[in-house]
Amino acid sequence: MQTEEIEEGSELEFVEGSEDYDEEYDEEYSEEEEEIDEGDLEEADEDDEGPSAQPGAEYIRGLHPLPESRAAPSRRPAVEPPKEWQGLHQLPAATQSTFRGLLGQLRDQSKQHLTILLLGKGNVGKSSTANSLFGERVAAVAAFQPDTQKPITISRVAAGFTLTVIDTPGLLEGDTISESTLSAVAFEIRNNPVDVVLFIDRLDSYRVEAADRQVMAGITRALGKEIWNNTIIGLTHGKMSPINMEYGEYAERRAEVLQAAIRKEGGAGKEAQLPVMLIENTQRATTNEGGEKTLPNGVAWLPELMKEVVKVALETEPYRHDPSVQARSNPNRRRKWLIPFVLAAQIAFKVLVLDRLMEDDGLKGDQYGPYDEDFIEEEKERRQLEKEAARRRKDAENARQARKKAASSAAAAAAAAPAQKAAVVEAVEQDEDEEYSDSEDEE
Repeated sequence: MQTEEIEEGSELEFVEGSEDYDEEYDEEYSEEEEEIDEGDLEEADEDDEGPSAQPGAEYIRGLHPLPESRAAPSRRPAVEPPKEWQGLHQLPAATQSTFRGLLGQLRDQSKQHLTILLLGKGNVGKSSTANSLFGERVAAVAAFQPDTQKPITISRVAAGFTLTVIDTPGLLEGDTISESTLSAVAFEIRNNPVDVVLFIDRLDSYRVEAADRQVMAGITRALGKEIWNNTIIGLTHGKMSPINMEYGEYAERRAEVLQAAIRKEGGAGKEAQLPVMLIENTQRATTNEGGEKTLPNGVAWLPELMKEVVKVALETEPYRHDPSVQARSNPNRRRKWLIPFVLAAQIAFKVLVLDRLMEDDGLKGDQYGPYDEDFIEEEKERRQLEKEAARRRKDAENARQARKKAASSAAAAAAAAPAQKAAVVEAVEQDEDEEYSDSEDEE
């Protein structure tokens, strides 16, 4: 048998049945293993600091692995800390410089966080815009791929500053607004103040459809009209070439139409500026000498978008979701206090008006024609007599019930009378006995 050299510090493993297998050692080891408590497991977990180490995977510095049932539970935090913003270093140098300067402005105003909420219909470019903002693929985007299924919060950290983007699903379900999606968005931002809202739509859409108006009204109903104060309108597919119109004029008219619709359908007030920024996320976009993606008018759109985002964040208070807004705007709960009054009015109308009208109509005629005057008078007298007879029967029934109740009370009192009489006799006899005993004492 060949003998292999064993390096110092290497682990030893013995297989039962081999020459090196020590049965007594194995039994002693099994007894020691049973005495290990959870505190020892935690210490072993703390010692394994490697990225691939599994909790409870090794016992006493690398000897026999623990059974799966004895493995320590994962202590993974509920919320993972934000990752390093690696995509910032992948952006063009000019864009990086602009981003760092803008983040510095926020830090100068004691803002260490910037949260952006993306809203809009499905397949308008929300996830692609999130990828462009981070400079890396943080949201899955592919042709013929369904829209985001639920709101996703993505955070990245650079030089102590945290950028957070909340990507949301499309707010339409078919041709109607999705109330479940609106509720999911409200739940996602319940404890997360939003600095800027990017309402995403397409530049190459030529009109505001009924579905667009539903989306605007739904946002206001679920989140409140104050959300429009922090909103920037982002129009994707910014490299499109309009027909029979200059690019700048077309973009301006498209922006005006959307702004007017948001003010009308969403109820945005005068304090809502609703600035419009053009976006082009595709790789086919033209670039300038610095490698920045540009629009047909030569503007590098990503730095300009970030400038507007920082401007809104500095000039406007963050939006904070108020859950009572959605409850008050729920049409199923609106004016519920009027229900009892409506029911009372309906009952009164039936008893005081409708029943009398139907009764009078029955006296005037039937399907064969109207009645003569003599028959009508006789019918009125007959019905009046029937009412008086019914009233007398009701009074007689009430009197009978009263007599029956009085008789029952009298019977109960009579049944209790002998017991009361016996109690009185017993009390009198007791008093006489006490007086007799007192007289004997005096003698």
